[in-house]
Amino acid sequence: MLNRRILAFVAVLALVVCAAPADAQQASRPYRGLFGGSGQGPQSLGLNMSFFGAYDSNVLASQPTGNVDPRYQQSGGYGGATASLDYNRNVGQTVFDFSGGTSYRYYPSYKAMNGANSFASAGLSTKLSPRTTLKATESAAYSPYYSLGALPGAPPGQTGDVAPINPEYPLLQQSIISLYSSGSLAYQTSARSSFAADYSINYRDYRSRDSHYSNWLAGGTYSYLMTRYTSAQFAYHYGEGRYPLMAVSGGTRSDRSHNVSFGMSYTLPISPSRSMTMGFAVGTSIYSTIGPAGTTPADNYSASNRVIWTGSAYLSRQIARSWSGSVSYTRGLQYVTGFSGPFYSDSVSASLGGYMGSRGHLTLGGAYSSGQVRPVGTGYGYGTYSGRVNYQLALGRYLATFVEYGYYHYLFDQTVLLPTGINRGVNRQSAQVGLNLWLPLFR
Repeated sequence: MLNRRILAFVAVLALVVCAAPADAQQASRPYRGLFGGSGQGPQSLGLNMSFFGAYDSNVLASQPTGNVDPRYQQSGGYGGATASLDYNRNVGQTVFDFSGGTSYRYYPSYKAMNGANSFASAGLSTKLSPRTTLKATESAAYSPYYSLGALPGAPPGQTGDVAPINPEYPLLQQSIISLYSSGSLAYQTSARSSFAADYSINYRDYRSRDSHYSNWLAGGTYSYLMTRYTSAQFAYHYGEGRYPLMAVSGGTRSDRSHNVSFGMSYTLPISPSRSMTMGFAVGTSIYSTIGPAGTTPADNYSASNRVIWTGSAYLSRQIARSWSGSVSYTRGLQYVTGFSGPFYSDSVSASLGGYMGSRGHLTLGGAYSSGQVRPVGTGYGYGTYSGRVNYQLALGRYLATFVEYGYYHYLFDQTVLLPTGINRGVNRQSAQVGLNLWLPLFR
């Protein structure tokens, strides 16, 4: 059952999403490329660069764990730069997107912490026939830092889109290679019904530990259009996660789940160019564990089948001509790199963004998640929440200055076995000021 904090969070953010800024109605968009909009025409290639200075305040919680990397647990300033190439091609009923680049962080007080990330992602969406649609996403990334995800339990992005590469808060120096793949094949069986088969695979490899984590999910969804704006969905997916046990040398464990859900979605037209979409899904997951027993309480729990409840809900709305907002809730299993067991969590996230006049662009986002680091038993809880505000002001067609503030908090119970080097709790604030440059190479 959701606690009062989650309910209050959902209510406030839903009101924010549904409230339209009055001055957004007449905002023009001459700086769409600079603010992350897609290029016009059948083909575009753009170079995006960012240079920033930042200050990070990192205050440890009152119950630290041992073996924490102290360099990442202190306040201080740092600088950074990011460069990426973004390509888009739209031909007929086929859309292809690619994004690849690198980023670098410079810590003047701790030179050993300096490091570069590299990433690449591609997305494809195409109509194979009038009734058949294929979508696929592939991505790869390298990071010299281990980062705890800000929101375990958050749903992944849409298949066919470029996968986002998020610069999470680094917690220790630990190089990681990440691979992600997803795909779907949808077939329109009749004027009202369709079926889609899909899969997703995540793989992360710790280079210095010679250990890796992986999980995959595959299944299908049947959809039926009940009215012009309302549809129902029934879905089944089978998932499996594999990861090394923290306290067993060479030991691995495999978690398996059978997931069944039923949901509905509704699209409300607000105007010829704007709409609001909402939906929900409820279901169950039969969860089991296969593998050698661990030598710690966190690793050694029952391998019998367990039935857990899952669900999700979302609301998204286009606001005026240049604003959009969304809020979503998810309850279910999520695999987090470094932990020898899946997270079973309730998670809420929301975002709001749009133009402020013709030169300004504002983005706000917030997230909250709480639950357990294993889906059975009690006493292995965690909680995390984060927020972000970003404002950009265009100085010209291709150059903008920006300011950004972020806050990040997490706290684990004493019974949770943490990855080596991770503190039990963190409260972290950061502020950035910098320049964004967008150069259209061709359109």
